[in-house]
Amino acid sequence: TVKTNSDSAQRTRIADFETSVDFRFVAIPVLTDQVYLRGRFKNTSEYQLLPGQAGIFMGGDYVGPTSLAMTSPGSEIEIFFGSDPAMKATRTMLTKNTGETGVFGGWLTTRYQFVLKIDNGTGREVDVELWDRRPISRSEEIEVTVEDLSLALSDNPKYEKNDLPRGLMRWDLSIPAGKSGDEAMTVTYDLKIERKDGVKMTPLPD
Repeated sequence: TVKTNSDSAQRTRIADFETSVDFRFVAIPVLTDQVYLRGRFKNTSEYQLLPGQAGIFMGGDYVGPTSLAMTSPGSEIEIFFGSDPAMKATRTMLTKNTGETGVFGGWLTTRYQFVLKIDNGTGREVDVELWDRRPISRSEEIEVTVEDLSLALSDNPKYEKNDLPRGLMRWDLSIPAGKSGDEAMTVTYDLKIERKDGVKMTPLPD
């Protein structure tokens, strides 16, 4: 029963369900030094969840609003629960050098060295997806190579199929408690870009 001309909205619970959630931190230091907690879970109900606004709570604490897409039974839902102030991610370009290569020259090679760091000051071990990016060449006159990876990229099948070909780099890390400052989790790699002399290339962002 809904009163006419009511001064406030009326809410009615239609259904509820419980499901297990896979919590994982996500770090993208090329964009931000903040590290965000992500939760993924399946719609284990028999209902089609309609798109709309939702409120997020952690325990009894209100985190904030979010938007949910339409989700059919059995489909996965992804929600972010904000950043953790006890964690920090940074990306630094240590060196950048350009010179000629090849037996008779004719090619220019630029080498970059990057270091990624994640500080875990939470006091507990945490699982983190660390993301970075690399250029993708669409010309036979430009070659891009990633070398000297200190840690192997993720072997997640979905990542290897959908994201790796697009130049996205992902590491799946378990970071022990207290790994911060000089002991922060560190990933390093070199990026080599070779191009024929005279070939113009869009400048790369640092």
